Amino acid sequence: MMVPGAKKIELFARNNNLRPGWVSLGNQLGENYIKGGWKNVFSCDKCQKEIITGSNRYKSKFIANFDICSECYEEL
Repeated sequence: MMVPGAKKIELFARNNNLRPGWVSLGNQLGENYIKGGWKNVFSCDKCQKEIITGSNRYKSKFIANFDICSECYEEL
């Protein structure tokens, strides 16, 4: 009665286990899922370019959620 048209509800769902007829809820649902794992996308807060996975990412001790790429780090 709570979810018309759905037979079951799955909490903590992920993209790889979505099923037709189910209502799936979870904080890991989204477009960033790549087959085999999740991709975290970071961008440089100084130059706004995407920081490629596997390259160095520098964080600030004083500003929360502040990331810069290696190119911008070298300019400092």
